[in-house]
Amino acid sequence: MGELKRHPDRYINIVMAFLAIVLIVLFAALIKQYLDLRQARILNDQAIHFSLAGRREPLPNGRADIIQAWMTFDYVNRIFGLPPQYLISALNIESAAYPRIPIYEYAEKRGLNPTAFTKQVQSAVAEHQAANSQ
Repeated sequence: MGELKRHPDRYINIVMAFLAIVLIVLFAALIKQYLDLRQARILNDQAIHFSLAGRREPLPNGRADIIQAWMTFDYVNRIFGLPPQYLISALNIESAAYPRIPIYEYAEKRGLNPTAFTKQVQSAVAEHQAANSQ
């Protein structure tokens, strides 16, 4: 303890070095998670761009392909300007958690393939956009 009182700079340097190592490890873990999500095709560049863009108006027609399994139904409704009940009727959704449940979670709870169900959501959105663009 007397050593720390005589050399407080050494203690500060040790703590700073430790915190820098922790920060580097956390940053490496973040990059690994990002790469794992990209490899699993849960994230793609377009989805990241649109989720960070803070869009206020619905996406234009022909963009339903950016829907990803991690998105909630509420998020899909908002970015595409869908009526809240549209996906319920188009996909026969029966869940008390709708619309605040991610697509993949809903699919897994129903025993469906999340990738195939995400494609169904994309098709339903594309159909809605086609019907309302005329």
